[in-house]
Amino acid sequence: MRAGLPLELGCLALIVAAAAAVYARSLHSALSYDEGNYLASLDALRHGQHLGSDVFLDQPPGWYLLLQGLAVPLGQGFVQIRVGMLVLALVGLVLAWAAARTLGGPAAGLAAAAMLAVAPPYPTLAATVESDPPSTVLALGAIALALYARQRPWLWAASGATLALAMSVKLFAIVAGLPILALVASRRQFRPFLLAAAGFIAVVLAFLIAYQHVL
Repeated sequence: MRAGLPLELGCLALIVAAAAAVYARSLHSALSYDEGNYLASLDALRHGQHLGSDVFLDQPPGWYLLLQGLAVPLGQGFVQIRVGMLVLALVGLVLAWAAARTLGGPAAGLAAAAMLAVAPPYPTLAATVESDPPSTVLALGAIALALYARQRPWLWAASGATLALAMSVKLFAIVAGLPILALVASRRQFRPFLLAAAGFIAVVLAFLIAYQHVL
């Protein structure tokens, strides 16, 4: 372990802890209209109703799959689901750090985590039942995987798959495809593109098969 790594991780932990303390202040605030709508959809799905017929899709199917996944260990109360969203938002800070440090070192990584922690509307939405933060977190994960794929080629496939998952939560995550495509092009090889495309297509096909009656 490098001498400076414990200090770097300590600083990252402080950023994450400070963000958690601030984000958690809104856990018990009143529900917005969108949150109430999503939680009603979650309740309907957990009582056997079907997405696309009984439950209207406001977002792509991955968002509702994520809500159902969070409800399994946490329960479906609005505070519990908000806690799950908050944890995902904190993971996003770590991913921002991991991605930026590959480009500019420890200082860049910590700066990226700190900037994301306070950049609007991330703090406002971090502890809400909204699709924007988890989609952003997955998009950051896809970019981070592409950055680390320089040393581990199989990560290109993981990056493409994660990008597809991000888009399955909210379609605006497609913008993360631009830096990933730039990183693929920088390799000047066809294999990274094939791997990334294969990962992306595999997830898209899985959703098309599973939710063909919805889409």
